[in-house]
Amino acid sequence: MSVIAFETPGLKSFPAMPVPVWKTLGFYANHQIDEGVRYLTSVLTEQEPSKEAWWVGFDFCRLSGKEAAQAALTEKYAAVFNRPPPDWTSYAAQPLQVTTSKGQVLNVLTISNPESEQYAAAFTAAQEKKTAILLKFTPKRQLSWQENAVQRLAKGIDALKKAKVPVYLENPEVILEHIKRIAFDRRTDADWGILFYTLLYTNHETMFEEEALQYTLAKGMSPPSFEKLGYPPQHTWFDGAPVATYTDNDTGHTIVLNGNLAQQIGGLSQRVSARLQRQESIILDLRGINQADWTSVFEIAGLHHKIWATNSRKMFISKMTPLMTKMLELAGIPESSFKAIK
Repeated sequence: MSVIAFETPGLKSFPAMPVPVWKTLGFYANHQIDEGVRYLTSVLTEQEPSKEAWWVGFDFCRLSGKEAAQAALTEKYAAVFNRPPPDWTSYAAQPLQVTTSKGQVLNVLTISNPESEQYAAAFTAAQEKKTAILLKFTPKRQLSWQENAVQRLAKGIDALKKAKVPVYLENPEVILEHIKRIAFDRRTDADWGILFYTLLYTNHETMFEEEALQYTLAKGMSPPSFEKLGYPPQHTWFDGAPVATYTDNDTGHTIVLNGNLAQQIGGLSQRVSARLQRQESIILDLRGINQADWTSVFEIAGLHHKIWATNSRKMFISKMTPLMTKMLELAGIPESSFKAIK
């Protein structure tokens, strides 16, 4: 079995590590998923005796959503070692979420042509950055509803809906009341599009079906079907709640990070410092992370070492499945800093 010995500058030395483990971590950190799967398929055979290499390979496939590759590897593992794979290989990886920076808020005052130019720019930016939009309508305010502006609004909403980027509506009844005053045969495609989206958003299935019938009669075409949007709660993006969620346990507060570690790292040091002003220890729960690069991992390690260097505060990491654990160990986090949490 080939091994590589590591020494992290300024930190402790680490035991030798099987070559497949190191290479798999590299594929994962660089988000080279297909290349990693091909590599694992070629090296994880009966000639590879290291269970550690197999386990890290399982985790790579699991976190990357490569179910078929994982199934093939677990079958090979059972044949080589005459035992089933570890239970955690069946855990579903948390899907990677859209960027959880604060969303954009648009105050929709008139739906006029000049105003709508900012809609087009905002929707384009939201689609590129995977950032939610909140359209705020003012009750009892008359909408001008100019044709070009309505088209831009409808096009933007439809594009984000197809991209699965949330578009939230504040006071959606303003839209419904306005469009309902437009005769069925006078409504444009944009009118219908905005109306149907609003009914989906407000979960008015009965009203949706009624309007769908009128759409068929007016346009002579099949209407869209009712489908739940499945957006996360609006406060996830717009009420100032932190990206990470916080829970309590018997060793102190836990900061939970999910998705892409690089998108979660901003502001973490300040949040940890604020917690440690009130308590002696904190746990960073990274079990929901399904994408990580070396820069982010070493930032976590640097924060860990800085806190322990105070000799008065402590930072622990949740025990995880093998791949992320190995990355953090290589960055210098010792086994004693990993804690099992529920």
